[in-house]
Amino acid sequence: SWLNPKKIRSITIVGSAKMVTWDDLELNTPVAIYDKGAVKAPETSDYGQFLRVAMWDNEVRLPRLANDEPLQVQAEAFLEATTADNGRLPDGELAAGVGRVLDAVALSLKQDGAPVRPADRATR
Repeated sequence: SWLNPKKIRSITIVGSAKMVTWDDLELNTPVAIYDKGAVKAPETSDYGQFLRVAMWDNEVRLPRLANDEPLQVQAEAFLEATTADNGRLPDGELAAGVGRVLDAVALSLKQDGAPVRPADRATR
């Protein structure tokens, strides 16, 4: 939006012992796994009534992920499966699925990049 030009595409998932963040705009390390959490601290008379949570914050893992375009990966896997000399051909469902995705991409390009869902199996 021109009112707020800051682009944010992220998801944060918080669990009881870890937290995961995904940032689509971070090219090198889009996923971060944090080992952090909180547990209820034992109640003692030494602490005030508001100090009932014990927090911990350990290491952060940044897993290395492939930065490949999903459509390119799907098309390359299909081409490799059909041209490989290993005696295995992709089944009809895989071939039909790849065809539906490529049809949707072509239609989207004709419509100036408008989102197009691949057709359902029943409509083909």
